[in-house]
Amino acid sequence: MAKKTYAEKLLDPRWQKKRLEVLDASNFECEICGDDESTLHVHHKQYIKGRDVWDYDLEQLACLCKSCHENLHDTEIKFQELLSLIPLDGVRCKEECYWLLAGFLGLEVETEYAYEQYLYRRGKETSYFLRGDE
Repeated sequence: MAKKTYAEKLLDPRWQKKRLEVLDASNFECEICGDDESTLHVHHKQYIKGRDVWDYDLEQLACLCKSCHENLHDTEIKFQELLSLIPLDGVRCKEECYWLLAGFLGLEVETEYAYEQYLYRRGKETSYFLRGDE
């Protein structure tokens, strides 16, 4: 069987069912601006390689009006450009970013080394600072 194109997958009944679940969960309103008159799109917050468009939890999808959806994709391009500027080519750079982000997000992770614990705490402190928590 030939592999389906993305456009063909959007016509699949499994996607149509998932799409309706997302629209219903958001009361058929854009999750950003509240628009309930414009055409609504279902946005994948992140694509995971090898996963079909319907194989996502509702939390990984968002109901957006056409305008907000386009703006969000523009912002994602800017975000990817920003991420590309992070110097991740060193021996431990990706690992260091992992611990900082895990702390920032407040993820429950086990650290093995003192340096990992330090980075995790720094990420957590930054998160508190940005949210204004004490």
